[in-house]
Amino acid sequence: MRNKKEKTLLIYQGNLLKKYRKENTSLTMESAAQKLGKAKTWLSDIENGRNNIYAQDVIKLLEIYNVDVNDFARNMMNYIDKINE
Repeated sequence: MRNKKEKTLLIYQGNLLKKYRKENTSLTMESAAQKLGKAKTWLSDIENGRNNIYAQDVIKLLEIYNVDVNDFARNMMNYIDKINE
């Protein structure tokens, strides 16, 4: 079972990936998942913070969404700092 901080972080990560998909592309959840050879439910679980995602899949999604991995990492680190205060 995940602790509260881990759950919060997964939700933030999912929301951030969803934001990138919606703001940077016209891809549906299903079409984005298909580009990775994944099911729509897989991406739904990621975007809704129910599951974690492997680093290589994050990198692939960020490439599809035209997002710099450093921007994603910076956002994640800022959030981690915030929840650890």
